[in-house]
Amino acid sequence: MIDITDATEEDDSLSYTTTPAASPAAPSRKRRAPPAHDATPAEKYRRIRDNNNAASRRSRAQRKEREIVTEERVGVLEEENARLKREVEVLEGLLERVKGLGSLLTAKRK
Repeated sequence: MIDITDATEEDDSLSYTTTPAASPAAPSRKRRAPPAHDATPAEKYRRIRDNNNAASRRSRAQRKEREIVTEERVGVLEEENARLKREVEVLEGLLERVKGLGSLLTAKRK
């Protein structure tokens, strides 16, 4: 995606910035540099816990989304399966009728 912004009045050119086409809701996966030093072990522990809590929330949200998608797919497949079963019943009935007509034609020829 290219973002075109107007330049200042002094400069007549345009500024172009390219950004990846990722979804805006997708979190960044870039690793951030750790702080130069943590003032206390308690602050270090808090930072680690906060990072872990955020990762857990993302993981649960992704799992829930996969579950929703899977349930929707199950519903679609169940509907398709029912439709195909009805189609098989119709075709089997048609086959029986054709077999019956075939035996009638064979019997009349003799």
